[in-house]
Amino acid sequence: MKGYARKNWKDFRDEVIELDGSVCSVCGRGEPDVYLQVHHKRYIPNKLPWEYAYTDCVTLCKGCHAAEHGIIPPRFGWEYVGYDDLGDLIGTCELCGSSLRHQFFVFHDRWGTMKVGTYCCDSSTDTEVASDLADSKKRHEDRKRRFIQSSRWKLIRNIHKIKQKKISVAIMSSDGSYRIAMNGTKGKLVFSTIDEAKEHIFEAIESGKAGEYLAKHKQ
Repeated sequence: MKGYARKNWKDFRDEVIELDGSVCSVCGRGEPDVYLQVHHKRYIPNKLPWEYAYTDCVTLCKGCHAAEHGIIPPRFGWEYVGYDDLGDLIGTCELCGSSLRHQFFVFHDRWGTMKVGTYCCDSSTDTEVASDLADSKKRHEDRKRRFIQSSRWKLIRNIHKIKQKKISVAIMSSDGSYRIAMNGTKGKLVFSTIDEAKEHIFEAIESGKAGEYLAKHKQ
């Protein structure tokens, strides 16, 4: 479309912005914090920019306007679709560029899937799903660390023992390796360190797999 330099367009633009409350219809910000523009929702051949119905136009800030045209990722309208723990700060947020360990996948129907960090996931999806998951992961890791270091572990005749969730756990060492027994049932897995064995026990009990395993061996 042509004619954006003409006074007719400036007058029409000012009218649309005033009708929209002089704020961006997406992010709610107004001048002087952002520069406001008018976006045409559709283009009609041979119509000049100011000849459109008000309903065909919407006020957007410069950033949201660029996102609407696919020049930059949209700020809003994303959906959380997944999570991955990279184990270290080796990922990069595709929205803000920060380094990531905890990587969240968000999807937008006009942009596709992106990998983002906790803050960008929450702000783009307008939820706290990433913060809640990150907090949950941290609590899980803290509980696991406290379980491994617990003073309730007793070393009796070269066997480390503890009772957790009514399960009697024993870790037996032999030739530098470790095996686990729960309620007297010996497991087949071999661990190279005592902490690896304790971590496996914690995850098995926490997930409920230990209870399922013991129930099967009762039958």
